Amino acid sequence: MLKRFMSRRTIMWTARVALTVLFVYIVNRSLTDTELGSLPLFIRPPHVVLSFLLGLCGLYCHVKRWQIVLRYQGLPSGFRVAAKTYLLGILLAFVTPGRLGELFRGLPLSRNRKGDTVFAVIIDKLFILLATFVAGILCVLAQVSLMHIPLPGRVVIMSGIAAALTAAVVLFLVYRKSPADKGGFPGHFFRLLNSAPRLFTRSGRNAVLLSLAAHVLLIGQTAVLVLMFGCGGMVKSIVALGQAYAFMAFIPFFIANIGIREYSFGVFLHNMGFSCRGAVHVHGAALGASAGVLLMNLILPALIGLVWGVAGTDLEKE
Repeated sequence: MLKRFMSRRTIMWTARVALTVLFVYIVNRSLTDTELGSLPLFIRPPHVVLSFLLGLCGLYCHVKRWQIVLRYQGLPSGFRVAAKTYLLGILLAFVTPGRLGELFRGLPLSRNRKGDTVFAVIIDKLFILLATFVAGILCVLAQVSLMHIPLPGRVVIMSGIAAALTAAVVLFLVYRKSPADKGGFPGHFFRLLNSAPRLFTRSGRNAVLLSLAAHVLLIGQTAVLVLMFGCGGMVKSIVALGQAYAFMAFIPFFIANIGIREYSFGVFLHNMGFSCRGAVHVHGAALGASAGVLLMNLILPALIGLVWGVAGTDLEKE
């Protein structure tokens, strides 16, 4: 039985790795050797430093929100504990398709409440999803009402679905509660429902604000990188990238979002009518910005999480 389970996991892992590699090839095959070779020439220290600082501030907001969720669940919730487990989650997300491994970032916090630690991660991800879709919808409205740039049909459909999902998440974070004696799936659902911070409580408001701040910082960080690679127009870039990140939330199948990230950036920057100076075109700038986000927001934090995790301290006692 165990061998069968492991073989299935191996097959799924191999298939998703192959899917990621294939998609990366398809997305970037139009880039010429000259364009790829010119990308390092666009790197500028001020842009890199500003982007790194924005990413660092965003990471701090994520850790503080995670700390709120842990405290609400009655789990160990010191800032050091929250930071260490969040970085561990980034490491697990980086090595698993669709960031599935991140669900287990809280397991070291309690040997006897493993289900609660997984619930805590799901709730934390709901706050992230809410911020992502709210920002995406606002960017769509800005494009239509302020910039008067028409939306492609698929973006209109995506916006409608995002609005429906946003409403569902809001209702989930507002609604409370059902009898606690339900079994099976309903029991697990209502247990999850009742363990989430209420949206209009102090904890809920702070979690939402921290999520929105982290996402705005992420969009700003990416816009700085796009600007560095020669695609000007900070405001237009922010509006395009806000929609790109919302689109990525619908396709969580790729390892560390490799491939889908640069595809999303390229598509939405192109929708805004972007043109880049020099040898780099829009999709080249999208690849460069995606690589920068991958390095700053995933690879470096994952390495820190790995090194910190090797210390092996008992998080239940911290």
